[in-house]
Amino acid sequence: MNEKLQYAEMLEIPVNTCNITYQPTKKRVNKGKNFLEDIKEKLVKKVNNEEMARVENEINQDEIKVEETILDGDKKHAQKCLLECGETEQTSTVSIKNGKEKKKRKISIIGVQIFVICALVATIFLTSALLPNSGINAFFAGVFKAETIETPETVDNRIYSDFTAVLPSSKLENVTLTDGVMALNGEGSIYAPCSGTVTTLEKGDDGKFMLEITHNDNFKTVLSGVDHVYFEVGSKVLSTIPVGYVTSDDATACFYGSNGSMITDFTLAESGIIWAV
Repeated sequence: MNEKLQYAEMLEIPVNTCNITYQPTKKRVNKGKNFLEDIKEKLVKKVNNEEMARVENEINQDEIKVEETILDGDKKHAQKCLLECGETEQTSTVSIKNGKEKKKRKISIIGVQIFVICALVATIFLTSALLPNSGINAFFAGVFKAETIETPETVDNRIYSDFTAVLPSSKLENVTLTDGVMALNGEGSIYAPCSGTVTTLEKGDDGKFMLEITHNDNFKTVLSGVDHVYFEVGSKVLSTIPVGYVTSDDATACFYGSNGSMITDFTLAESGIIWAV
C-alpha cells in the first residue's frame, strides 16, 4: 500500500527533460606537402602584387619625368629613358610623335623665313628695275659702292746725270768713245747701261737689231748692230743681265736726253760711265 502511494506521489512530481546532442570531434587532417605549397603560393602572389604596385608607381613617376624632358626638346634622351624604365611601346610612339610635331613646327618657321627673304629680294629687284632713283636704291648704292682710291702717279724727274750707268760691255778695253758714241770691239754680250724698258726693237736689212731702252722721260739708251736680242718690246731689263749678243765690231751704244739730243759729256772708266756735269 505504501509503495503504491509512493509511486502515485512520484507520478505527480513534475519532471524536467533535456535533449543531449553528441557532436563528433573533428578529426585532424594532415595536409602535408599540398598545404605548405598553397601557403607558399599565396605568399609569393602577395609579394609579387606588392612589388608590381611599387614598380608601377616608379614607372608612373618616370613617365612624368620623361614627358617633361620631351617638352624640353630632348627627344633622344627621352627615348633612352623610356627604354631604361621599361616604358610601353605606346608611350614611346607618343613621344616620337611629339618630336615630329616639333620638327614640323621648326620646318614651318624656316619656310616663313625663306618666304620673307624671297619677298625682300623680289622687292629690291622690282624697285631697282622700275624706280632706279628710289631711296632704297640710293641706300644700297651707298653701301655697296666700291671706293675708288686714287693713287698719285709717281713722276720720275731725274736727268741722265742722276743715274749710275755701267759700260755696255763687260770689259773697258772692248769699248771706245768717239763724240758720245761708244763702239763695241770684238765678240761678246751687250748690256743696258741702266735698268729700263725695251720701247723699240727694229731689225735692219743687214739682219742686225736696234734696241731703244727707256730709263725715264728724260733719259734713254739706243743700242745698234746687235746680232741676237734676248728681250722683246715691253720687257723690263737690268744693267746686270745681257740684253743681246754681238759677233762683230759693228755694235754701238748712245745716250739721249729729254729733248732727243745725244748726250756727249761723259767719259769711260772701269767703274762705269762718269758724267761730266
